[in-house]
Parts: sequence; structure tokens; C-alpha cells
Amino acid sequence: MRRSLLALVALSAPAAAADLAPERAMAFMVQANCLDAMDRPIPGLLPFQPGCDRRAEVTEAGTMAFRKHDWPATHLRAELPRGYQASDAYRTTIHGLPAAVQSFDYGTQPYTFGQWDQGADGGDGVVLDGARLAIALTEDPVAGAQWWNSERCDGALPIKPGWLLWQPGPAAAVAPHALTPSPAACPRGLTRSLTEWQLAPMAIPWLLRGVPQGEVRLEVLRSDHYTHPTVARSNAMERFYFAEGLGKLRWERWENLAFPGRTEAAEVRRDAATLAAAGTCPALAEAHAPGGTWLLTFCRMWTNIDPAPTDRLFPVLPWPAAQRNR
Repeated sequence: MRRSLLALVALSAPAAAADLAPERAMAFMVQANCLDAMDRPIPGLLPFQPGCDRRAEVTEAGTMAFRKHDWPATHLRAELPRGYQASDAYRTTIHGLPAAVQSFDYGTQPYTFGQWDQGADGGDGVVLDGARLAIALTEDPVAGAQWWNSERCDGALPIKPGWLLWQPGPAAAVAPHALTPSPAACPRGLTRSLTEWQLAPMAIPWLLRGVPQGEVRLEVLRSDHYTHPTVARSNAMERFYFAEGLGKLRWERWENLAFPGRTEAAEVRRDAATLAAAGTCPALAEAHAPGGTWLLTFCRMWTNIDPAPTDRLFPVLPWPAAQRNR
């Protein structure tokens, strides 16, 4: 089997976030298959398990040795062992730039895992723009496909992606961004948001088709995106967790009760209590709130693993919006 230098991933030593090479940072955005001696993916074997000595990143035209699903509510684990949503992470290009698609595939009625359900499924497209990782393309069932653009506004392609996740150097930056209907559209106005990131080992709990498997210690790249240029001025923050060979593990939304003029404090507290009771996003011992007035209100965690059976691999489910914009 012919090897792709882009796809082959070495098992690397930990590094600080500032010391990551851009291609190494990109490896945190995508899944990888473990390979046997003939360079064939090993069904069901995970990158953090013994025997995974070499890996190859999943590509849009490839197959997957496992799928990542979200956690079902604790009382529904037997009924919904694969949760509500799967999220694959694979390599592709977006307007000619190296990219990782992180898809959202709903599977509870009336939707089906493994097929594209228009009006329900979606995703994010993370682009490697030089030495910078940023979300460029996003899609949800309400707004459809949209683009995160930054200050570049000359109608030229490739786009300048706007939702910063990571870049070399200091572990924080204030970046402009705005949603636009097309990659070459000029934003009407720009929001300047603080993004902070760190790379650190974390204990990550995981399930196997709904059954708890304890915790695995992984090197995790975490990215916090605030609504304003400072933490104190921000009313909300979105936090992402990524692991090399697994892609996106978890997404969180935090709300700041101290935000000036906030009137929906009771609703925020109710959302936080509902999330905590559901068991869909267990607390992480090594992750903390931005401050004492912040509450975690929404979260999805894709560490409920569905391993491929021994006789076949899972096909990659392409994201149509990304395919239209290669």
C-alpha cells in the first residue's frame, strides 16, 4: 500500500502549546487509524491503546477504525448506547488550504447515523492558514452553511478564516471575526474576541458504546474563545478540547453571571443545573471555570467510542458544504 507522508503520524513526545509546529497542531484536529504491519487500519483499535505503534490520519476518501459519539444521558445509556450525535474528524482541503472537517451526524429518530440528514447534520471546517489554525466554515440546521471571515475583505480567495483556535507564540490573542454567507463576502462589522489556548495532559473519561471505561490520560489542546477582548468584559465563552489522533473531544459553552446588565441569571443557573444532572458531560478534574461568576450551561462530549467490527471499517461521511468548497 502506498504511504502518504501527509497521512502518516509519528507518535510524538509532549510539547508546550507555543512549541507546536503547525502540522503537529493540525494533527490534534483529526482522527487517525492504527496500522498493522501491512499499513492496513486495525478495526476498533484506538490511538491511545496498546498496540497502536503507527497511525495514519483519516482522509475524506478513506475509512475509519472507530467513530466518536456523544454521551447519552446517564439514564438512557442502555437505550441509546451510541448517544445522539457522532462527530468524525478527517483531513481535506477548503479552498486549497489544508483543512480538517469535524462533522455532526445525528442518529436518533427521525435521523440516521452514517447518512447525511439535511436540516440536521452539520460541521466545522478548521483551516491551517499558514501557521494559524482557525475555523473557516460552519454549518448548523438553523443558519445553514456560513463562513468565519476576519479582517481581510478584498473578495479574493483563499479566505482568511476568522475563528482563531491556535497559533504559535504567546498562548493568547485578540482576533477579529464575523460570519458571512460566502467565503468572499465582506463582513459588515467585525467582533474582536480573546482566544486563549494551552496544551497539557488531562484525564479524559470515555465510554465504549455507552459503557463506562474509566479515564485515559491524553495530551489535550484546549482553546477558549471569549465574546469580547477580555475575560471580564465577556458574557460567554466557548471551549474546545482536541487530542492528537482523535480530533475534537468536547465542546462547552460558559456564561458569565457578572456580565453588566445581565437579566437572565435564573435561566443560566437552570441550564447549568440541567446539564449537570443529565450526565452527558462529566466534570474534568483538570479543567476549571474562567472565574467564580461563570457557569457551564451547554456541552457535548464525543468520547463515546463505537469501534468498527473486525470484518469492516466505517466509511467517512462527507460533509457536502466542505465538498462544495474544496
